[in-house]
Amino acid sequence: MTAEQLLAAELVDRYDLHPPVDVQELAEQFADFEVCDWPYDCDGIAVLSSERPMIFVGATQAWRRQRFTIAHELGHVVIGWHVDTVRCDTGPESNRQPHGPFGVNQEAEANRFASHLLVPDRFLDRFADRYVDPSLALAEIEQAEVSAAAGVLALNRVLLPGYVFFVPGLDRPVTSHGTRLDAVASKKDLRRNALAWGRTLHQGKEVEWFQLAEGVEVIAEPNVPQQVTTGLLWQALAVANFTGDHQKAAQRINGVVGHALSVARDASAENRLGTLRHRVATHPDFAVLLAIPEFEQYLQNKAATPAKGRRK
Repeated sequence: MTAEQLLAAELVDRYDLHPPVDVQELAEQFADFEVCDWPYDCDGIAVLSSERPMIFVGATQAWRRQRFTIAHELGHVVIGWHVDTVRCDTGPESNRQPHGPFGVNQEAEANRFASHLLVPDRFLDRFADRYVDPSLALAEIEQAEVSAAAGVLALNRVLLPGYVFFVPGLDRPVTSHGTRLDAVASKKDLRRNALAWGRTLHQGKEVEWFQLAEGVEVIAEPNVPQQVTTGLLWQALAVANFTGDHQKAAQRINGVVGHALSVARDASAENRLGTLRHRVATHPDFAVLLAIPEFEQYLQNKAATPAKGRRK
């Protein structure tokens, strides 16, 4: 976690915050606070140079966006290396302000702080490290009272690879970490390839979602000797009539598999296997291997063996 995310988590624990967080009351613990009806094209201002910091937010914002603005400005106040007066166009997707001292992007940091404050990690833990129904997850996040974009981006922090969301107001799809998505993939393509898809009303906006992966039963025993698993990969490459250097191909495949396992390291074996299959199925060079029994056994062995040094 970054320093600003840890700072948000500390406030969540210290004040025992639960969604919906009373963010104005919290902000008033650290700064003078005022809602202003102003003509400026600006969501909020944090004045950090006065004896007591001051937070001003525009009165014309939608109330969910205003909550994010307050949390964002509070971030500027409590993040110790943010200085001077910060004039912000906030929103979970807005990182457009210039960098601060030492090249720090103050806006990106304040956005991350706001997201982790309003939708805390401990609230999202129920959706982490397993494949979940996106519609049910979004329904749970309703109680955080943030915008649709902020809700989806927060959920995206903990989802396994294989999820794609289209959110009104965002100019590109939101994909969960580790998801491979063809840059020109259309919604029609996604519907054809998705295991599940749907539309969910979230925070007053219709969010379209696609689930491209799910947990898969693992029948392999854990801790199969590495040379056995490596041998299965080489057999699969031979069956597939892979052209070129098999050694380089095996190294690339192990790289793809290793990255997928690092993303899903705290998931169950079944969910690790689902992640592995997704990463291979969406790889232009290696998808054909999924039809080969030896390669399936290779993936089974990889998924069945718990990762070393699992996160706590």
